Amino acid sequence: MHQPIAVFDAGIGSYAIVAEIHRRLPKQDIVYFADRASFPYGSKGREELLAVMQRTLRFLERYAPSAIVIASTTSSGSIPISTR
Repeated sequence: MHQPIAVFDAGIGSYAIVAEIHRRLPKQDIVYFADRASFPYGSKGREELLAVMQRTLRFLERYAPSAIVIASTTSSGSIPISTR
């Protein structure tokens, strides 16, 4: 099938994003990752949050996604654009 689109969030707020991807691309595979183990992100410092995000992105890269959507506003503002 297609390379999946990975969607990452610290909670469950990104279900709307998953639903929209599915609506626009009904045959697209989707990998959804909700990081409940590291939640909440708001109390974490930048370095700790960066380490969590790097671990998560490495994990999602195992699925060879065509894209990774970072749906968490806390984490998306704390990481560099490129993690490679």
